[in-house]
Amino acid sequence: MITENEYYRQLFEHAFASTKKVSVATDFHKRMVQINNILDNDKTALISTILEFMVGSATTDININTDNAQLTKTLNEWKTNVNKDINIDIPKGIRSFTEQYFRERWKSSFIVLVIKWKKMNGFILPSRMYLMDGASIYVQNKKKNLNSNEYWFGQPLKDESLALINNSEYTTYIVRKPFNQWYDQYPTPYFVRTGTVYHAEVKRQILSRQEDIINTSIPYSVFIKLGSDEAIRRGLVPSKPDMEAVLSEFKKNIEENKRELNVNAYPHDVKFEDFIPDYKKILDDSLLRGVDKNLLSSLGLIELMGFSSTRQEAILNPKVLIEEVQNGVFDYVELLTEVMDLIKEKNKGVHRNIVNNEIRVMPGIVKAFVTDEMRSLIRSWYDRGVVSKKDGLENTTALDFSVQLNERDLEKKNKIDERMHPPIVQNQEQHSVSPDFNEDVPDDKKKDTPEANNYKNASFCEAIVEPIKRLKDIPEDIRGLLKQKEQKIFKDSFNEAFQKATDLQLDDDLREKFSLEFAYNKLKELKSGE
Repeated sequence: MITENEYYRQLFEHAFASTKKVSVATDFHKRMVQINNILDNDKTALISTILEFMVGSATTDININTDNAQLTKTLNEWKTNVNKDINIDIPKGIRSFTEQYFRERWKSSFIVLVIKWKKMNGFILPSRMYLMDGASIYVQNKKKNLNSNEYWFGQPLKDESLALINNSEYTTYIVRKPFNQWYDQYPTPYFVRTGTVYHAEVKRQILSRQEDIINTSIPYSVFIKLGSDEAIRRGLVPSKPDMEAVLSEFKKNIEENKRELNVNAYPHDVKFEDFIPDYKKILDDSLLRGVDKNLLSSLGLIELMGFSSTRQEAILNPKVLIEEVQNGVFDYVELLTEVMDLIKEKNKGVHRNIVNNEIRVMPGIVKAFVTDEMRSLIRSWYDRGVVSKKDGLENTTALDFSVQLNERDLEKKNKIDERMHPPIVQNQEQHSVSPDFNEDVPDDKKKDTPEANNYKNASFCEAIVEPIKRLKDIPEDIRGLLKQKEQKIFKDSFNEAFQKATDLQLDDDLREKFSLEFAYNKLKELKSGE
């Protein structure tokens, strides 16, 4: 049975107990223990979530192209089937490997790639490509030279029988430390370098202290009130022996049920609030606000302070995080390019023509960072023939080009275009599909389409090579169709897009087209809202 004195002793003990000093280990492997503990049960509620977002964003499609059709086909088949025979719990394909690369990059920042070579379809190709756990790698450099690092699976000083990483005919190792100098033996993990681990430990300690106080105080307090206002007026106040008798009986019941509580009996006019701690102070979110801000900053989300007309606002700028994700994609492409060079080297004896072929490794766009304005710009580039149909579709939507291609072929075969053509009352072209209908005609050449109208407007208007300063500077063919309010919206929208296109260093024609389309879309939004 916990007495009242014991209850408060425990409460004060947790409130004023000395805390362990927050620190980050200096040894690489001890740092990895800290990082694994944080990610295994992320009490910060921030790090794992943002890490998953970074990994998912960076895991883009990888395209491999050459000037040799047979080689391109072979490499793309390899890209789909690599690692298919490792184990039943290891997914095949380059996409799964890509995800593992980025997890290791931001977790240990110690990239140790293992490549197993095998002859497939007449080519020597990597049949297996996987990454070692960076936390299990140890480094020795007895000669203290830049080219004398030795890498071991396990700690060589304790077990000399452990495998030393060495390249052979059928096995190749590639080691990378993306955030360190060449002469650093061990890498500095990304989460350590950016301060994430330190601020995570600070937050974990604050949360631990709050948890201790709450667990000590909440479950143990039960108070019994004896008496009432009416009993006081009649002089029937419970005596001390009466209260002790009730308390004794209550405690007896608690002991029989094997419950541990702090129980006391008091007259009815005692205020229980005097016995209950003020949990608002213990759980005040201001205690963690600064720590969360530092954690977000360490992960690349920098807080910028701004002011609206009514209040102060905080805006998170993700530019640092975006740059890190994009740098990660570029580093990954360089790694795969090195693998392609190894493939050329392995096959130069049998397939000499491969040596003369450039193997181009190209990443897909990071779709998580594509804005509506960027999608509009991609569409403009597609209209001018700069971007392919495949890239135009897949980089602006979640649709798959090959699936859509098959669907369109099926629609043509079943004459869906004719059978599903809208009736005249809703036919925007005001004519039905004729036998002369040719889908290959560019949109800006099709009669009465928005693209043709835009092209026509652009053709008959004088080219706009600077921002529109006054309403009367709007081309007459456009200004004559707009009300005064619409003219102002058109001018402001055009200038906004014009400046962005200028920053992107677009040529005059593309800048004008992009700005006109942006202004037209703003007017459409206005009219649809009305």
